[in-house]
Amino acid sequence: MPIQLNIPQPGDLITADYMRDLVTALQQLDVRITALEALVPGAAGQLAISDLRWSTADLHIGDELTIIGANLGLQGETRVDFADLASVTVFKPGSNERQIILTVPAMALGGESKKLQLTVTNPRTGVDSRSVTVFQGLPTKPDGTINFAPAQFPGSTIQPSADLVVAFPLAIQNLNMDTVFNVTTAANLLISPPVVMTAVALNDLDQVITTISLPRTQQQAVTRTLKVKISIPALPSGLTKADANVILSLNVASNPAFMPGSGMVPFTVGAAGPVSAFSFDITGKLAASLGSDNNVAVTLVPATGTGKKPDAVNLSYSRVYIATRQ
Repeated sequence: MPIQLNIPQPGDLITADYMRDLVTALQQLDVRITALEALVPGAAGQLAISDLRWSTADLHIGDELTIIGANLGLQGETRVDFADLASVTVFKPGSNERQIILTVPAMALGGESKKLQLTVTNPRTGVDSRSVTVFQGLPTKPDGTINFAPAQFPGSTIQPSADLVVAFPLAIQNLNMDTVFNVTTAANLLISPPVVMTAVALNDLDQVITTISLPRTQQQAVTRTLKVKISIPALPSGLTKADANVILSLNVASNPAFMPGSGMVPFTVGAAGPVSAFSFDITGKLAASLGSDNNVAVTLVPATGTGKKPDAVNLSYSRVYIATRQ
């Protein structure tokens, strides 16, 4: 409410009653200002933190942190403590009494993250604290495991003067950061002289790509499939078959040593694609005969649909139990 005092004019007598009313009004005003100061951090001149700001979802070691507040002090007199793990006294340009800009320093968190007290101390204006969770610093160089499964060829005969699409399944595991890889391809027809064939990488939508973005992964592997489309030329006169190969590889400029790839994958033009793996279900379909030496004869047919029998079959098993009924 407004102060109700008559303003004395020149020549007026200043009485004791007037002075008493003036002092009372000042006291009431002081009470009101003190109450308002209690509602506004730092209004009474004390150091106060009102907000902590950073640009990423979580606050990491190495991130820029802005402390918003009042009476924070200036560089040289103010200290920022991250519990008892680290202290900062050198701030970034733009820091002033109302904001401190700093880089979160290295500290031993004892794990992936740690919740701690951030404290700003100034000998002139006081101390204030806020709770904050600090995470380990984000990696700056991609690393992890990307395994190429055996290349998958169509079951039909690979024809000359046609396009061939080869699928390369990938298993991505422990990739430490979201990464954009360059995708490179190569294909060669091994005739005399050798011919470099046109080969391009395709995504799941069969669109030509030169890069691929792979997400950060944890222990569980994430699977993706890349394809390579090869334009196979006509074979020289008199040739019905020719050996060839294809290569798919990934690379990233920030870590030249991280170059996962398929290696050289051979195939033959004029023949069916190589059978890298096949599976079968013997439930209800096992045709076996017991000979005099109690061996079980099993006939295996590849699941490729080509009818082509493999040169050799490797079987993995643990134990086989045979039950007979009288």
